[in-house]
Amino acid sequence: MGKTKKPVYWVVDDSTYQKLQPLKHFVDFVAGLPYANELHRKNAEEIKGLIETINQPETIKEWCVCLNIYDPMVQAGYGSGNYWKKWWVYFEVGRLEIEADDEILDEQHFSDTQPNYYGCIFFEKKITNERIWMDFELNDFIDDAMNYQKYITKGLNEVEVDIDIYSNPKEEKEDTTYSVPIW
Repeated sequence: MGKTKKPVYWVVDDSTYQKLQPLKHFVDFVAGLPYANELHRKNAEEIKGLIETINQPETIKEWCVCLNIYDPMVQAGYGSGNYWKKWWVYFEVGRLEIEADDEILDEQHFSDTQPNYYGCIFFEKKITNERIWMDFELNDFIDDAMNYQKYITKGLNEVEVDIDIYSNPKEEKEDTTYSVPIW
């Protein structure tokens, strides 16, 4: 049996920590929408705690908070136009991503993603790229999400939320197995 070791994460500096704390307002907003259920609200409380302790790598878990507006007819290929507007914040695979996009289907049924906001913070300790990439103010993203109703149209009108906690980060296991092809 192989040894088990936990992933090693970067400890967030104070400036980044302070800049991320407004995410708790986004979590509260999405959890307070009428589309959220009791499990969503329970998960939201835990996620706010994870944001509060994001500077403590031992508390890291994978999670997401998503607000979506769909046009189910265009999404199914009937017609064209904006079929999905989303505001997502998720912590997965050692990175925190913040994004808001429009998915648009053209007349030939080709889909195009139009990003409105995108930011990423890599929490892996050893990285070869820029650690923080965010070209917008976090409060602008949150304000836009809080005004989601202005994007609802006759077709783009199905609203859903997802507030989920997946697990503790996957532990890395030393691979002591090998496989032999059987062909």
